[in-house]
Amino acid sequence: MQRGVLSSKKRALYGRHSSDLQNARSTKDQITLLREASRVEGVTEVFEFMDEAVSGSAIADRPGLRALLASVERGEISDVMAEALDRLSRDQEDLAGIFKRLTYAGVALKTLTEGPIDRIHIGLKGMMNELFLHDLAEKTRRGLTARVKAGFSGGGRCFGYDIIGKGELQPNARQVSILHQIFTDFGRNAMSARAIAHKLNADGEPGPRGGEWTPSAIHGNRRAQDGILHQELYIGVRVFNRRRYRKHPDTGRRSSVLNPPEEWLREPVPHLRIIDQGLWDAVQARLCVQARQPKTLIRKPKRLLSGLMKCSLCGSAMTLKGDKYNCSGRFDRGTCSNGKIIAAKTVEERVLAGIKTHLLAPEAITETVRTFHAGAEAERRALQVERAPLERELADIERKLKRAQTMCLDGAIETDELKMISPR
Repeated sequence: MQRGVLSSKKRALYGRHSSDLQNARSTKDQITLLREASRVEGVTEVFEFMDEAVSGSAIADRPGLRALLASVERGEISDVMAEALDRLSRDQEDLAGIFKRLTYAGVALKTLTEGPIDRIHIGLKGMMNELFLHDLAEKTRRGLTARVKAGFSGGGRCFGYDIIGKGELQPNARQVSILHQIFTDFGRNAMSARAIAHKLNADGEPGPRGGEWTPSAIHGNRRAQDGILHQELYIGVRVFNRRRYRKHPDTGRRSSVLNPPEEWLREPVPHLRIIDQGLWDAVQARLCVQARQPKTLIRKPKRLLSGLMKCSLCGSAMTLKGDKYNCSGRFDRGTCSNGKIIAAKTVEERVLAGIKTHLLAPEAITETVRTFHAGAEAERRALQVERAPLERELADIERKLKRAQTMCLDGAIETDELKMISPR
C-alpha cells in the first residue's frame, strides 16, 4: 500500500509486518518511527509504502514493495528508509536484487537499525536473515512434532471433526454420520466413489470444503494417503509430516511435496476414532483390489478438442469417457441435468467441416492471400525507404575509397589523409 501523491523526488519510507501474530499497528508504528527519524534529519516530505501481514521471504505478493520499486524506476525516489533490512526482505537473493535496483537508480538505502547500507550489509545481513528463516522453519516443525506426539493436532482441518481449542478436535455428529454412510456404501455396498458423490450431492450435503462432493474427495490418492477413505484419523491414528511445503522463487506461491513414507509420524489418538476396525478393513481391502487392477500405462493422447468444450447448462468441462464427451458436472458430481453424450469423432468432424467451410472457402483463401501480399508489399516499401539512404552512403564511401586508392598509387595522398579515410 502506498500513501502520498508522487510529485517530486522524496524519501521513501517502507514498513512491513509478517503475520497475524504481530499487531497490524506494528507497520504503522514503523512508519511513525521512520517519519520521526526523517524529521530529525530535516526531511519532512516523504512517500510511505506498507505491506501488512505478508512474509519477508518473497516479494511477489508484496504490492507495497513493488510500488516502491516502480517509483524508484520512474526516478521519483531520492532515498529509501526502513526500520531494518529484514523489513525489506529476509531472502538473500531478493535483498541483493532490491539493493542492486536502488544502486542502479542512484537511490541510497538506510535503516534505523543498521544505518547507511552498503554491499557488506547486504551480504552479511542477507545470509543472517536467510539462516533465521531456515532456523524458524526447523523450530516450527520441531514444535509441531512435539505437539503431535503430545496428542494434539499439527494443524489443518479434517472432515468429521470440529476444532474446539488450540490443536484439540472433537467429532462432529452430523459429519460422522455422513462418514459412516460413505464407508458403508464403499466397503459393504460396493458403490463407487462417483456414485457416492452423486448421492451426497443429491441429498444436499456439503463437501469437506463446503462445496459439492467429488469422487476424488472420497477416493483420494493411495500413494499420498489423502481422501476420505484413506484418512487414518478416523481409526484413531494421527499422521503427521506427510508433506513438506516450499515457495516458488519467482511467484512466491506455496506448493507441497510428498515426503517419503518412512518420514511420516504416526501417533495413536484412540479418543478420536469414529470408524470401527471391521468397516475400515473392508474399505481398505476393496481399495487394494482396485489398486491391483491393470490400468493403461501410457496416457491416452489428447483429442482435438480436449479442454476446449464446456457444458452449455452449468459451464463444467465436457470430459472424455471412452470415446464420448459428457458433462463432468453430471458425470462426476451429479449436479447438472445435461445428460447428452456425443461421440468425440462426431464433434471433431463437425468442427473440421466448419473450418473447411468457413476458413478454406475460395473467397476466404483469396482474401488471406491478398492480405498477405499487401502486408509483404508494405514491408518491402518500408525496407526500401530505410535502404535507400544507406545505399547512397555506401556508394559515396566506395567512390572516395577508389579515389584514395588511385591517389595512393600516384603518390599524391598524404599519410594523415589516408588515416582519416581508413576507419570509414
